[in-house]
Amino acid sequence: MILNVGCGNHRYGDIRLDLYSGSANILADAQTSLPFKDSTFDLVYSRSFFEHVRDPGLVLVEMFRVLKKDGKVVVITDNAAYPVWHVTGKLGRILGGLHSGCYVGHGDQDKHYALFTLDHLRNHFYAAGFKIIDGPRYVSRRDVFEYTRWTVQRFARILRLAFPFLAPFFYPHILVVGVKQGE
Repeated sequence: MILNVGCGNHRYGDIRLDLYSGSANILADAQTSLPFKDSTFDLVYSRSFFEHVRDPGLVLVEMFRVLKKDGKVVVITDNAAYPVWHVTGKLGRILGGLHSGCYVGHGDQDKHYALFTLDHLRNHFYAAGFKIIDGPRYVSRRDVFEYTRWTVQRFARILRLAFPFLAPFFYPHILVVGVKQGE
């Protein structure tokens, strides 16, 4: 069984949990606790949610708790080095950087609290008890979303090929996959 935490309008997963209705079939605040028994899910998935979390350590511990032995967690979140996330105002909306001052969420409780680096996510996953099996690694919007904003992504793809050492600046997201090892 698959749990999608902070699903928003994404329809992936058997159980889709969010604070707001959207595509959720369970309304709950994942930032306090997950309303499930221990060892319930084979996979816990979260895309575009982690940056909205006040206490990412608590959320990962809860994800760990509700996973079965050898269950996996997949987190896709914003890359702190991606410059577009730091552009505000009208230009930010045009480029797709809906963070830092111009993000429009669902309500007063929906805010951005953090952007992450590879090391931040690695530290959070290890502290929660996960063994990392993929990543943390940079991924493009095309890798994780159904759409691509050509204004940013095509240009970024060219720059990634020309300057691979600057990769952190050309990928909007970070993906990390962890596993709950046998107890």
